[in-house]
Amino acid sequence: RRLKKPKTILCIAAILVFAAAAFLGFWLYRHEKAQNDDLRELQSRQSAVLAAEEELSARLTLLEIKSDYAEASYKYFPLGNSITVHAPNEVWWNEVGMAASDADHDYVHLVAAYISASHGKTACHPYYFYAWETAEDRSSKLSLLDPFLDPGLDLVTIQLGENAENLSTFEQDFTELIRYVLAKAPGARVLVIDDFWPDEERSRMKQNAAEKTGAEFISLKDIQGSIDAVAGTGAVVFDPAGNPHTVENADVAAHPGDRGMQAIADRIIE
Repeated sequence: RRLKKPKTILCIAAILVFAAAAFLGFWLYRHEKAQNDDLRELQSRQSAVLAAEEELSARLTLLEIKSDYAEASYKYFPLGNSITVHAPNEVWWNEVGMAASDADHDYVHLVAAYISASHGKTACHPYYFYAWETAEDRSSKLSLLDPFLDPGLDLVTIQLGENAENLSTFEQDFTELIRYVLAKAPGARVLVIDDFWPDEERSRMKQNAAEKTGAEFISLKDIQGSIDAVAGTGAVVFDPAGNPHTVENADVAAHPGDRGMQAIADRIIE
């Protein structure tokens, strides 16, 4: 009997420890679950706020564009990739065509300035459409253009293709893109701009798409691959505040510099 008592105490202690551990584990589980629930709810609220902000921003952008279109005597929509416009990032400093020295020297602003001189107030809202170039289903991206497309558009330039790697449906997709633009802006003159970096297959497909839809194809064959047309490393460009920056990134340097941008603008103007 004397030997049983310590065993009984040990059993009771073990049960108490187990119970305490179970209670603690249950409490930790409930506490963690509550925290996770709170975190999910917070993330859900943040997502809702971000979605609302994006929707509001899109509506404000649409209102701004529509207002600008209404006041303009000429409406020009430049659609393209980074050669047309690119937002600032760690290797680029101005929201203009990449590698142009400033906002006055990318091809979009050069063309818009020419149009303004001859037609008066010009509405010009360039759009970066890299998402279409790289999408598996390019047709799914076409509705993104709706805020910029208007029945009163006079000119649309399409400078796209350099980032497209999957060419299995490229000609068909480019044809669909032009037809989508024309359906929304039936009075617009549509100019398809050749690839800046030489790619005979893509150029041929873009030219075929233009011919199928009644658009006009602008060849860049005489400047493709020209060392004089690219910015090159060491080029000096300026941010919106006028601060100078030196191009060091090879991808940025391969884009058209001021001479290349002027050459593209000249061909559009011609």
